[in-house]
Amino acid sequence: MADGVAELREENSRLRAENVGVRAENAELLRLVTGLNSRVAELEAKLGETSGNSSRPPSSDPNTEREKQKQTRAERRREARRQGKQPGAEGRNLSQVSNPDRREVHRPEECSGCGAGLGGGAVVGSKTRQVFDLPPVRVEVTEHVAVQVRCACGCVTTGAFPAEATAPACWGPGVRPSGSTSRTASTCRSCGRRS
Repeated sequence: MADGVAELREENSRLRAENVGVRAENAELLRLVTGLNSRVAELEAKLGETSGNSSRPPSSDPNTEREKQKQTRAERRREARRQGKQPGAEGRNLSQVSNPDRREVHRPEECSGCGAGLGGGAVVGSKTRQVFDLPPVRVEVTEHVAVQVRCACGCVTTGAFPAEATAPACWGPGVRPSGSTSRTASTCRSCGRRS
């Protein structure tokens, strides 16, 4: 019996040592599984990324995602409002004025049906259209003449030019850029003065 007890003790010691090894291996496998689970979660999140929810370009989207986007776009187009005035919205337009600045009459010279001249034909009606436009911007040139007058004493006196006439030809105060409205300075070609 003593042999049986010794054998059992020896078996018990061996099993305990083996158990310690199995536990260490189990702990290592558990660490490995945890790492792999986090990697799988990371890859699944990356797999779910599209151009719509990340900074990836649309060309990297999978084909299924592209098809979904096409369908969504088509649905939005069907549901979206059309461009321009919407049904039921108050309209706004340019209205004709009763006294235009200029009136041009366009009388036809020949019949659109047979080609005969309409010089003496009776006017039976008219249609009007008004064109609103801005007049062309034109530079106004003012010539300042400083007259020289000889006095009885023989002295010649010249009239004074106004402050804006700084050279034989230069821009006036309405054209010169001011420091508060212009970012660049300009130079007068005649006198070389910077303004």
